[in-house]
Amino acid sequence: MSDHTDFEGLSVQLRDDGVGIVMFNRPERLNAVTVQSFADLETALRRLGADSGCGAVVIGGEGAAFCAGMDMADSRPNKDDDLVRLAYDGMR
Repeated sequence: MSDHTDFEGLSVQLRDDGVGIVMFNRPERLNAVTVQSFADLETALRRLGADSGCGAVVIGGEGAAFCAGMDMADSRPNKDDDLVRLAYDGMR
């Protein structure tokens, strides 16, 4: 199993059986995503998708919740970032 630990609020592993495991890891905030963890999720999924040893990805959440959505206390839309604006508006 290989671990990828360079992500904020996520734990990412690729198991020996080819299953990628991505876990939201902010249980104290019900796994709400920040702008950084949203970007890290995209990066993690791209890396796993590019790995020929990965055949499937399971996404889950540590603690009591899978994901509460966007962490409104942490993230505000950047005028230049349409993706964050869409996520922010969608989670309001």
